[in-house]
Amino acid sequence: MELNDFSWETFSHTGNIDAYLLYKSIADLNRTKDKEEEWQTSTREVSL
Repeated sequence: MELNDFSWETFSHTGNIDAYLLYKSIADLNRTKDKEEEWQTSTREVSL
């Protein structure tokens, strides 16, 4: 089980706000990582 899944499960079972904030932080990091990878891919395609 990934940390994101674990933090969501913890929040959904307990209502713990810290677990929810951890879940949101991980989701934001994953979105940023995806955008960076997309940008790097498009940059490589342009330079070819």
